[in-house]
Amino acid sequence: MDFFGLFSNILTNVLVATGLLLAIRMPGDLVFGSVVPATAIMVGLGGIVLAYLAKRLSEQTGNPNVTALPYGLAVGHMFIVTFGVIGAVFAATQDWRVAWATGVVWNLVQGVIQTAAALVGPSISKWVPRPAMLGALAGVAIMHVSLVPFGRAFETPYLGLTSFGILLVGWVALKSMPLGIPAGAMAILVGTGLAWITGFMDPAPLGTAIENMTLVSPVSHLTY
Repeated sequence: MDFFGLFSNILTNVLVATGLLLAIRMPGDLVFGSVVPATAIMVGLGGIVLAYLAKRLSEQTGNPNVTALPYGLAVGHMFIVTFGVIGAVFAATQDWRVAWATGVVWNLVQGVIQTAAALVGPSISKWVPRPAMLGALAGVAIMHVSLVPFGRAFETPYLGLTSFGILLVGWVALKSMPLGIPAGAMAILVGTGLAWITGFMDPAPLGTAIENMTLVSPVSHLTY
């Protein structure tokens, strides 16, 4: 349950980030040829590293209940980078390569700042109340992660509430799904099936997407 919950959350965030980039008219070859593959590699490697650290900490402390920090795309951050960095730079330069490179550099700078802040984080947490630090994050989560999707679920209640009901049965009532399928996967399968059967979605693009699937090796974009 936990694994698929994390998987579906990461997948949703990647789809949202992809949609945001396409919404600001970033070329599809750049989005699907560079951004999405690099994101997949980054999220995969990050998850492996954090899982290893959790396992090592569990062995050192003798505590079998240690879990890894969930790793993926930050919802609030993706909006900031898309509109405040990449979109703004493109508006000024009219060059998508420059805008994309600026977004990459921004993430590098942010990583350096976060690494440095980790050294003083424990001291800050002693003086600043945790609710104050998490207030802004909670506001973004309630609005963009909870209320907006939940409102859209009521636009097509036979899809949204059916899927939501399956999640309640599996994740809250802790009931097993048929064939041992995770509740999150069952909700997606049932919701997608209903959408196709009722004509809310056209399954034809899925065949086109499968036909266009290719395996591409990662390439470096470093220039000197």
